[in-house]
Amino acid sequence: MSTVLLTRGLTKRFGGLAAVSDLDLRVEEGEIRALIGPNGAGKTTLLNMLCGVTPPSGGEIVFRDARIQGLRPHAIAKLGIGRTFQVPRLFVDLTVLQNVMVGYHCRTRLRLVPTLLGLGSARAEERRVEARAREALALVGLAADADRPARSIAFVQQRLVEIARALVLEPALLLLDEPAAGMNATETGQLERLLATLRARGLTVLFIEHHIRLVMTLA
Repeated sequence: MSTVLLTRGLTKRFGGLAAVSDLDLRVEEGEIRALIGPNGAGKTTLLNMLCGVTPPSGGEIVFRDARIQGLRPHAIAKLGIGRTFQVPRLFVDLTVLQNVMVGYHCRTRLRLVPTLLGLGSARAEERRVEARAREALALVGLAADADRPARSIAFVQQRLVEIARALVLEPALLLLDEPAAGMNATETGQLERLLATLRARGLTVLFIEHHIRLVMTLA
């Protein structure tokens, strides 16, 4: 197996507080790795550094042999890192499908003028992105909800929409922040099967979770 993610001495300080201190982490291709620990231990801060939301105070981040610290989030996403958040961040006035299509914006070849003019090249690209988004929704079990307004779906479904939006980019590494939070036993089982499917497809996953049974089953 090859190393997908490597950190060396990764540190983040907020004033005099070290949220993450001198962290060395290695994640191999196809691995599901869990981050566990109490609230305030710096787990979300770590994910924020990995995806470019928060710049590190020190150390380095290597993703597939390239140093990525200092890159903007959209550039890191384009390289192949997908991310979800503790609280789903959806565009509630858009449909479920449109929310997933938004996730592909950093790779799409759509340009403003052809899109506004409705040119054939723009329409063809939009159809391609829509097809990818529908595939991602089918993978997370929300194909039937594609045309529903995002505001009308349950909180747990919103979490799955975020996962679909991350998957539409076909990332090499998926970062999940407490994906099972708020889920009942049936929904957690669905998430477990989804993550197992993603692993079988070769996707590498690094996730924060307090659901210990889920962690022990997958990681």
